[in-house]
Amino acid sequence: MISFALSALVWAALPNAVAAERTMMNAGMATSMRNAFPPAERTLQVETVFRSEDIEGADSLYRLEPQLLWGIIPQGFIAVGTSLAFANREAEDSGNVNVQALYNFASEGRRLPAAALMFGTDLPTGSDANRWGVHAMVILTKRIRKAEISFNAEIGKNAFQGADGRDFIYRLGLGADYPLDFLPVPAGGSALLRTAIILEQQEDRRASPVWQWEGGVFFPLDAAAAVAIGAHFALAREQPGFELFLGYQQMFQGW
Repeated sequence: MISFALSALVWAALPNAVAAERTMMNAGMATSMRNAFPPAERTLQVETVFRSEDIEGADSLYRLEPQLLWGIIPQGFIAVGTSLAFANREAEDSGNVNVQALYNFASEGRRLPAAALMFGTDLPTGSDANRWGVHAMVILTKRIRKAEISFNAEIGKNAFQGADGRDFIYRLGLGADYPLDFLPVPAGGSALLRTAIILEQQEDRRASPVWQWEGGVFFPLDAAAAVAIGAHFALAREQPGFELFLGYQQMFQGW
């Protein structure tokens, strides 16, 4: 019930939109990388991400992930979202509500990157969920020539650990966003080519960390709306398969 109420809220906002000075990148907008820039103060940002996960030997898993971000303070935001899974195979976290907060504590300088901290918790509101999950992330972003480079370092408590599960899981990511100036954009801005390389620890203590690659395109529709498409591949033979991202983002001013 909470999940569907949140989905309705995401689509209920009335548009009065403006773009932020630096495009805020959130997980699911072509890649799972985030940058250190929050939406502008008093800006409401609505995102909906659709994921299709195909793994060899298992049924396909589809997820719809609506999220509402609010720039409630200068240089920061709070966000509420959920993940709704549709599949024949088990999806323990379907319907869990996620609450996050980000604060940008350092502006980008000539030599130093912009820096932000993000904290979040997963509420066990979904199917077969009985544990709370918590996670924290350090985000660094620096523009180098035309490219914008972001580094994400995240650690989280494993909410679904079994007998061989780890207590905590880390995830490291290095991503680059590069403008595709040759693509015509209605807003007069620029589409972005987004790529990332990620190292993620597995839940099972016996499993080695897995390298992953992500890439896609972020495309503004106007000054306040954008769409994205991307793909995720595990660079390991023991984890064949891929994941497809489709994302939509809309900003609203004056909330």
